[in-house]
Amino acid sequence: MLAFDDNLRQALASNTALIGCDEVGRGSLIGAVVASAVAWKSSTSPKTLENFAGLVGINDSKKLTAKQREALLPNILSFCHVGIGQASPEEIAEHNIIGASLLAVHRAIEGLHATTDKTADYHYLMDGRDRIPTIEGHQQSPIVKGDAQSALIAMASIVAKEHRDAWVKSVAVDFPDYGWASNMGYATAKHREAIHRLGITPHHRPSYSQV
Repeated sequence: MLAFDDNLRQALASNTALIGCDEVGRGSLIGAVVASAVAWKSSTSPKTLENFAGLVGINDSKKLTAKQREALLPNILSFCHVGIGQASPEEIAEHNIIGASLLAVHRAIEGLHATTDKTADYHYLMDGRDRIPTIEGHQQSPIVKGDAQSALIAMASIVAKEHRDAWVKSVAVDFPDYGWASNMGYATAKHREAIHRLGITPHHRPSYSQV
């Protein structure tokens, strides 16, 4: 994954830094869609993991266990600048899930740039096929299945998932019958049955047909 990113960076101007972007929670029936943007700190742009043992195992967050993601997160935060953004259920209803996801990514990028070098040029790596319309004046590369190819996108997916999962677990305490602590709000049989039996909560996405 580091080699993938390094090969991309070598094709760019020498002062260009890469930023990986990804979102999580599109298919969930509750809460915001959450995105993260991740860039190496100025002193860390590794070509190998020789000096970054804490990042061994970086991968698409969906391919990692909760314990693996939890172990990787503090190392990502140590080596990288990170921004987090989200779009609410109301914004999902207004913009549809794709538009809301891109809005969350834009907000994550804004948060990231609050801590990065303002003089650098940036090239954005976006997981999936969609370009980020609000940064059209900047270089960007949508990469299908990018979270399984790019270290920066993979780290963004881990950061976003850990952030969103922490929120889901916090609200699951008040709504134990929906099984959110384990299903993270996705449309499992237990979750759907609870919706039919108990109705929806303030956290559900009313624009989703299963809600």
